[in-house]
Amino acid sequence: MKKPEGCKTPTTDREQYNLTVPDLKFIEKQVMKINAMLSYYVNMPENKTGELATVNTDRLEYLIQQVDDIKTTLENVSWLR
Repeated sequence: MKKPEGCKTPTTDREQYNLTVPDLKFIEKQVMKINAMLSYYVNMPENKTGELATVNTDRLEYLIQQVDDIKTTLENVSWLR
């Protein structure tokens, strides 16, 4: 598996990987960029109705599935006590 941008590889094997503050900040920054892009398209003055549409439903369904997968993964992150 190719290491995605923003990921750090631990120097030793471990039972679980603990997301670090830089990890979480990087992920948050990426999500905020996406949200800002969508918000811009909805709220720009040129979009008179404030609605979004697409002709490429396959890509939209794929994107929705990716977001659902991210949500599921994040909901399963354990809290360290």
